Amino acid sequence: MEMICRAWAVATVLAFAGINNASATIVNNTTLTAGWHNGTGTVDGHFTVDQENGAELGLRAAIRFVGPITPSGNVYVAPVSSPGSTLALWNFEYSYDPGTNSGTTTYISISDNHGHAFSDFALFVFDNTFAGTAAQNSENIGFFPFSLSLFDPTLAAIYSIDLTTKDSGGATLASVDIQVNVGAVPEPSTWAMLMLGFAGIGFMTYRRSNQVTVITAA
Repeated sequence: MEMICRAWAVATVLAFAGINNASATIVNNTTLTAGWHNGTGTVDGHFTVDQENGAELGLRAAIRFVGPITPSGNVYVAPVSSPGSTLALWNFEYSYDPGTNSGTTTYISISDNHGHAFSDFALFVFDNTFAGTAAQNSENIGFFPFSLSLFDPTLAAIYSIDLTTKDSGGATLASVDIQVNVGAVPEPSTWAMLMLGFAGIGFMTYRRSNQVTVITAA
């Protein structure tokens, strides 16, 4: 009887340890093991990351041409695009690393609170950036094929984005999700990035116009 009680006690401890480990796999506002290598001049950090079964998945939102948004938990606040725009002012950026797992497929799903959804789209490797076994990319809801779901970047919306890696048998190895609140009041750090980005774009436009004027005068 005593041995049975001890066995139950051990099993209970292991069960709680398993629950705690499972809940601790998601880490918010963190970096990637492989670092971030997609694009020019971009930086790592501010990812929501899941590490399970030897795989690592990361998702974040970033202001286009400016940089990543600092989240609150796994929630990112982004600006809404002006009327007539076909692209969002923000991108969602992902990294998936199957590690030593073979035969895996990684899927992305996107939905908004207006009833639009794009489900279980298998990410292909041809346009990704690679860092070791990790594949990375920066996408926009206006890019094909996400635009087929008629996401409207000019509407205030709440987007749910989910990234899942499955093995060859269809079992889930890792999964991570983020929420992007578009049109909400951004954090001060996001405002600062926006102002910096717009100032940079304005300076580039001014410089180009001056260069054109000088060439014409010559």
